[in-house]
Amino acid sequence: MHGQLPPFFYPFLGGILKSIKHFSKQDEYEEKFLKKQFTKYKNKKGQGRMNEIKVVELFGGIGAIRKAMINKNIEFDVIDYVEKDKNAVKSYNALYGENYKPCDIQKYNLPNHKQIDILMHGSPCQDFSLIGKMEGGIKGSNTRSSLLWETVRIIKNSKKKPKVIIWENVANVLSKNFEFIFYDYIDELSKIGYESKFKILSPKDFGIPQTRPRVFCISILGKNEFDFSKLKNIPMKNLNLFLEEEPSSKFIIPDNTIKRLKKCNILRIIKDYSYTITTLPDCNYGGYIKLNDGRFRSLTTKEICLLMGFSEEDYEILSKLHNEDENKVSTILHKQFGNSIVVDVLEAILEELIKFI
Repeated sequence: MHGQLPPFFYPFLGGILKSIKHFSKQDEYEEKFLKKQFTKYKNKKGQGRMNEIKVVELFGGIGAIRKAMINKNIEFDVIDYVEKDKNAVKSYNALYGENYKPCDIQKYNLPNHKQIDILMHGSPCQDFSLIGKMEGGIKGSNTRSSLLWETVRIIKNSKKKPKVIIWENVANVLSKNFEFIFYDYIDELSKIGYESKFKILSPKDFGIPQTRPRVFCISILGKNEFDFSKLKNIPMKNLNLFLEEEPSSKFIIPDNTIKRLKKCNILRIIKDYSYTITTLPDCNYGGYIKLNDGRFRSLTTKEICLLMGFSEEDYEILSKLHNEDENKVSTILHKQFGNSIVVDVLEAILEELIKFI
């Protein structure tokens, strides 16, 4: 019959269709595989390439510098990560596909067979902070902030000295009470060949609507040509881009708390930007948002995540990981984000710093 295929052709046609279906599935599989491999490359340790920046994260928290390198598409290899807080380690592993265990920095030394390009350390700030006990960080004082000197010990003990050291801490470390500790740190590094430069930076100058002034100290082995004035400033983004449209009622601040803060004239109201995000939930130090009905609320955990430069996807991963309660503020996540470094500031630093590595 006209237009009808001969009977012998149907098995052949079936084979063709089966092959097409097979190759379509194979293409789909290969696409998924390549995406998986790309994600794996971005989020896991490097592949041993010559041009990868070798990094060690001390007091690593949830990996702000790693997130910054991923965002800037910088090829890197995390040689080691050191963090004592088990929940922070759990979060780091979940975000980057690692399997690290909690580690006490007082028992740590750098691997001597590797040349480290960047050693990042954001040593504990509580004893330098204005909202802490202000016990300082003198060597041998056993305060949390004195763990700074463990970094110096680790560097001194290493056979191959890191090319660059980045230290971040609260701006109050440069106050009259603590500046001698800061300069002792710089002096100790200079004795083993490092030249240091430092500056107080705010996320507001790098697109993030949060004040959070922090001192960043860049120490380079040999001549230090890093120039803070060359960092690319970014106009501050609108705060509304970081805020949830329908935040949970669990973030509402009790009226008696607001009355007490008003009476003491210390109520901080968030308008165009937040104040410094801390590790404490419901803390007035970071400020409160005034609602249309006259009540006040704190920033949500998700908003804090975004204001520290992490993504919505990061928040979803960590909120599920730590089983965030719908009716209760997560102290675990608040602590982790509050202890972190604003990713966008590190992005700007890295963009300039990699010229000298």
